[in-house]
Amino acid sequence: SLSVVRNSEPVEEARGFVDQLENYVQTHDVLVNLPGESQLKVSSRSISNGELNFSLKFDQEDSGNNVSEARRRKKSKLKKILIPIAVFMVLKALTLIPLFIGVLSLKAWHALHLGFGSFVLSFALAIFQLCKKLAGDNAAPQPLVAHPTGWDSQRSFNTGFDAQNLAYNAYASAQ
Repeated sequence: SLSVVRNSEPVEEARGFVDQLENYVQTHDVLVNLPGESQLKVSSRSISNGELNFSLKFDQEDSGNNVSEARRRKKSKLKKILIPIAVFMVLKALTLIPLFIGVLSLKAWHALHLGFGSFVLSFALAIFQLCKKLAGDNAAPQPLVAHPTGWDSQRSFNTGFDAQNLAYNAYASAQ
């Protein structure tokens, strides 16, 4: 069910083991016989360009063969399996990809709103802190009145005592 067949690629001169191996890979194809008379061919002719070719050949019945009518109508087992799986994958992709794009767009929209909100909030807090600092640097204005108010107006600081001598005498008597 697996065979390696030479293809029509010309053989180049090999200088070492790696070159010989590369030439062998480029000049040979791998054929895999699948159930239902189908065949998979892996061709590496253009592997130097980074390409690996796969070809899948389904069973094709010749009209010249004496094959019964039932055999001609019968689909290969591989077709029966691959076509529903492929249809299922396409339908699944057609339904889920727009859903994922919609979810991602909603998340991006919310992230944009949150980012803008945090920017505005941080800007407002920075302005608030700046205004608070500017207001704290300046002393509050003193009211201008014609006569003094409060307890300072009732107390006189001119008592006639020398404060330095009074404090020294109190300290000296305590010793």
